[in-house]
Amino acid sequence: MRTNPVTIVAKKSLNLQNELEHRHSTSLALSHVEVNKLRLSKDTVDESQDRWETYLKRVNCFDNQQTLLKVTDAFLPSKLAKSVFFNYKLGIAIFREDIPPKYESAKNIDGGIFQLQLLASSGRLSVATVQKFDAIFSQSLSLMFGLPIPIACHVHGLFYRCEVNPGKKRLVLSYGNQMDLPFIAKLEVWIDHQQHKTLVKNSLVDAIKNVIDELEIPIWRFHFRYNHLRAKSC
Repeated sequence: MRTNPVTIVAKKSLNLQNELEHRHSTSLALSHVEVNKLRLSKDTVDESQDRWETYLKRVNCFDNQQTLLKVTDAFLPSKLAKSVFFNYKLGIAIFREDIPPKYESAKNIDGGIFQLQLLASSGRLSVATVQKFDAIFSQSLSLMFGLPIPIACHVHGLFYRCEVNPGKKRLVLSYGNQMDLPFIAKLEVWIDHQQHKTLVKNSLVDAIKNVIDELEIPIWRFHFRYNHLRAKSC
């Protein structure tokens, strides 16, 4: 059985190791993923013009779950939140080898995305809340790695993003302080084909939702997006 290495994409200022030891895993589950650190470089104020190609960078590949989880500590929400400001997004995507977190990609076009949108605060961001987001992120990774093969083979990856944005209809000037801007977190589960939607929803997605419920973080919005419809709307 061929193993699938894993990769991280990072903001240069995070000073991640350029090379980490590659190890072979005997696990038959989804234990090899591609990790991409995403930083949004906006060329226009119109978010609809943003494209993955403008801000994806690959950092490294991993064959070992423990090594991967150790490195992703640098990308926990509590760490990202320190660098997030108005209209700026930071995130991390953990995907299987050769599958980019791009819905227009031929490898993703027949699939879809479960998106859990969490409003961390409507104002000032508390340390306790961000720590809960750390737990959601870490446990989501562990749940993905622990999937049985018949389900794992249909999961392309996870994508987590933090952003501070009052919405297109609201101006940043209407807030008295930048700290009062809404802090939003999005956790996405990407699947290979829409016909496996129910299978993944009843396993990985429901398990993640249970973690969120236990941590008492309200889910602001939960929906499934079909990639081929998104591609047609662009």
